[in-house]
Amino acid sequence: MPSDTVCPDCKLEMDQIEKTTFTGRDMREYQCPRCGRTQIVDGGKALWEILSEANEKSGKE
Repeated sequence: MPSDTVCPDCKLEMDQIEKTTFTGRDMREYQCPRCGRTQIVDGGKALWEILSEANEKSGKE
């Protein structure tokens, strides 16, 4: 099973070039050092979003 961080063309491990969580999702962008191909990987809910939802359920702010 191929990894989300391995370039499908070059078969090299890609470098992480960006990470954002402002949408509530843990989104990371990777780039292949050989061919320059980029790939965005959705890592699921961002930790701050999970903690915020837990605080809302418990009635805390």
